[in-house]
Amino acid sequence: MKDDYLLKTTQVNFRADNRLILENISFELKHGQLTSLIGPNGAGKTSLVKLLIGSIKPSSGKITKRQGLRLGYMPQHL
Repeated sequence: MKDDYLLKTTQVNFRADNRLILENISFELKHGQLTSLIGPNGAGKTSLVKLLIGSIKPSSGKITKRQGLRLGYMPQHL
């Protein structure tokens, strides 16, 4: 079966300042799929997006992107 995902995370963990920010994040984003990222302040949404665009690296786990995929991110404050 052919993988049709654009982006896939497998058991991604992220630590910062010796604090666990994200734990065991696994999901797939597929072509044509509409996805929202919601949650309370401090839940790790920005950290997850920064991991997905590659501006920070996961402490463990794997992030796979389809070859040629380009992601953009516009922060709330510059």
